[in-house]
Amino acid sequence: MASREQRRESKHRLLHNGESIRANGKYQFKYLVDGKPKFVYSWRLVPTDPQLIGKQPCLSLREL
Repeated sequence: MASREQRRESKHRLLHNGESIRANGKYQFKYLVDGKPKFVYSWRLVPTDPQLIGKQPCLSLREL
């Protein structure tokens, strides 16, 4: 069997199902509620990522 290509972001970290990175560098997670798409956004993917200078403090995407 051929191995399936794993999605990675610019820092070569694996992205989970539903996670993606937008053109402006913000991470997004898409999920469905009653068949309608909902989105969660964050500037950080994991809790150990540094807070970006000039951005409001926020939880990482995986904490949300």
